[in-house]
Amino acid sequence: MVDKAFIGTWEIVNCVFSNIEKHSFSNFTGNDLLGIKFILSKNGDVSWIIPDKFKNIPLFQCETYEYHTRTGIVPNLHICFGAYIGQIFEFRIYNLKSKKRIILSGCGLHEIDCHYVEQASDSSEFDIPFSLLPALEEEYFSDLTIMAKNKRQFKIHKIIVSLQAPDVNWATDPPPFSFLSEDTLGTILYFLYSECLPEDLTESTAEDVIKILSEYKCLEKLTDACKIYLTRLQVTDEILGLLNDIHLGIYKIAEYISPSAVEHKAKSDKSDTILVNPATLFNAIKHCFREGFVVIAKFIQFCDIFTARRNNKSNEEQDEILYIFKSKVPIYKQEIKKCLEGLKRNYRSMSQSQKIELATFIVPEIASILSMGIALLQDIDIFLQKVIDEQKSSIAKPQLKGNDNINIQLPKKFGLNELSCLICVQENIKILLEALTSKREQYAFMTLQEQTQVISRILDYIIKEELPVFLIRLDEIVDLFDEKLELHEFKFFFKVETSRVTYALRKLLEYRNSIQGVVTLLCEIIQRDGLTQTLQNLKLIPESIKENVLEPHTNEDKSTTSCLPQNRQELNLVKSLCVPPAVQDSNLSKNLVKLFSEGIDTDMEFEIICDTKENSCENNATAESDRHIFKAHRVIVAARCDWFRRALLSGMKEAIHKRIEIHEINPVVFKIFLEYLYGGKIQKQDLSMEQLLDLMLLSDRYEMDALKQTCECSLKKSIDIDSVLYLLNIAYQYNAMILKKMCTRFILAHHELMEGEEFGDLPLALQSEIIDMVWTMPEPTSDSDLESDVDSIYSDVVNKPPTTSEEAEGHSTSKLESQVAQLRNILGDAPTKSCLVQLILAADYNLERAINFYYSA
Repeated sequence: MVDKAFIGTWEIVNCVFSNIEKHSFSNFTGNDLLGIKFILSKNGDVSWIIPDKFKNIPLFQCETYEYHTRTGIVPNLHICFGAYIGQIFEFRIYNLKSKKRIILSGCGLHEIDCHYVEQASDSSEFDIPFSLLPALEEEYFSDLTIMAKNKRQFKIHKIIVSLQAPDVNWATDPPPFSFLSEDTLGTILYFLYSECLPEDLTESTAEDVIKILSEYKCLEKLTDACKIYLTRLQVTDEILGLLNDIHLGIYKIAEYISPSAVEHKAKSDKSDTILVNPATLFNAIKHCFREGFVVIAKFIQFCDIFTARRNNKSNEEQDEILYIFKSKVPIYKQEIKKCLEGLKRNYRSMSQSQKIELATFIVPEIASILSMGIALLQDIDIFLQKVIDEQKSSIAKPQLKGNDNINIQLPKKFGLNELSCLICVQENIKILLEALTSKREQYAFMTLQEQTQVISRILDYIIKEELPVFLIRLDEIVDLFDEKLELHEFKFFFKVETSRVTYALRKLLEYRNSIQGVVTLLCEIIQRDGLTQTLQNLKLIPESIKENVLEPHTNEDKSTTSCLPQNRQELNLVKSLCVPPAVQDSNLSKNLVKLFSEGIDTDMEFEIICDTKENSCENNATAESDRHIFKAHRVIVAARCDWFRRALLSGMKEAIHKRIEIHEINPVVFKIFLEYLYGGKIQKQDLSMEQLLDLMLLSDRYEMDALKQTCECSLKKSIDIDSVLYLLNIAYQYNAMILKKMCTRFILAHHELMEGEEFGDLPLALQSEIIDMVWTMPEPTSDSDLESDVDSIYSDVVNKPPTTSEEAEGHSTSKLESQVAQLRNILGDAPTKSCLVQLILAADYNLERAINFYYSA
């Protein structure tokens, strides 16, 4: 479970090793970790802000996290980071009372003191995608036309395309890229205006773009994006293909064993069906085991693709893969359940003599199965011993090289953990090997009749006793994944397990020559082309190896393939390539800011008229000095601001004279406003409260909601005892909800503000709103509680509409004013106006009750 209280950025301010672990880090101190930051996101991802010298430390390679509570006399909260080669790093969290500080303990670190890092109040502006697509789509103020191969005309703007592709000569006749296909030309222009790919891009168009732009270095970013696009489409096809192959494999297994699948093959005599034919049932079981190995191999390949290529995918795209896999788990369960229930029905429908006959088919196979199993385990044991010996040797080597000390000590610690895991696995392999060897010897000394009886009893026990229990457990596990685990909880489990699978696969690839015998023997046993092909894709065996494939006895395969279509709409891994970059990552934004500062090729003006008392017709010098001119580009201004676009396309004087007059605004503030239009962010730092307020009012006037919200967030640092009521009043007048909420939080934490005269000067409706929150909010136990309470109450009080007209009238301003006047006549001038308003609201507009409240207090 992701605890919302800990979402955000944390910085390590102190780190102490436990006494037990100090010898493992003799040249490494806790001070080396100071300043490292980690960000816990609400979807379960963790990202680390670390120096390059720490990148090899396993803990800092973890990508996901989860919380869990350990029950006991005193329940305690733990946070787990995963998944580096399947390892989980678990820490206990102390000092939970303050949201601003947590202490982590675990993994050989006695104490990690982490402080919450407040994010910049205007940081949200940098997450907004930046583009000039409206100018391309609506084609206003264009000065260049490019014709596609099909005669489609694209009207574009030299000032924009020249910024993005400065090495291209846009003055040629015909213009560059003329007579290309409409899709190819459209893709190039779309990228120039947005720095992203169109959503309807096809593979053939992407290939054409790469081919055509190979000689344009200034458009290398576009060709790289197209290459990534093609690669991700290939990965999408691979993932969907593997998931469908897994589904198809489980479906085949169910069909092999299902009575309904073979009834159409049965002869007129019902006794010849699979239900009573031990030989047919035995063959079906063998095919099921073979197909099961293919399914397992496909799942390993899926884990490898997900883990090995996750660095090339955004967190959102990884979540999409997890979501589609999670959605298919119940489908897989139904097919597996169908298979096992079919096996159970088939076996129970057989007579005792038929069960004995089935055992006689299995008896000859047992000896060879035991021998092959022992051979496989022996090869695995030899392989593990080789890995363990090399691991011990690498850990024992002294490799300290100055600044590399930090990178060596911690990985050495976790390398020891890895070695202990390998030793544990080898010990279990040896135990299993001894058990199988003993069983084979016992089995060899039995007579044929004794072997048949043993196998028959084992089948009875498995199918009658173990199988029903397994089906129940299967339902419980899948229901847990499907219903109770949210995506971020499933993500942690899935990433940990897939990293373990991928780590084991990587180790096998390191020693590929040593395991060739084991893999070849496995292919000979299973006899499935699907397994061989998958192992070749995993590079565990060379592609030259072929095998004699034993195909199943049914003709269902062709029909099952068509029932599982592959649809790319299920999984979209190119979404991030089709979204314009955020402001901080946009080259277009940086180029436009530079263009504005240089004032090149402008085609319009903004005239700032500062109205002052000194301005008059008799004082022309003064009037002239109060007029400021800012030159700009119509296409950029119109693409970035709808209000200016409407003005410049209206046919009125603004459009005719290409000049817009701006009244009652500080020229410095308006320049900051224009810089935001061009660059998507406020260029000047440390603006005063007055400048931020002017900028907020300007953005409200010209419908720039993103800038307005940025200004509201930036005003947070200006909220104090002296300014909060002033800011609250402005937020109320201009519907600045973010600023209003922040001011409300501050007032609710400082009730004394409601006793002053300034509070009484606020609009009565606003006073009523604030006082209503005070009476509704419970006593907070911490700062975080206060913040969450205010958020919930604010939503309830402010956003909840009245249910009836009588209720709306009951809380109207006129009624409140009337009640205040009546109460003033009764109580005199002693109580303040805010006190009277508070009494009336507390008494639910009952005058007698309000008087009783006053005298009882």
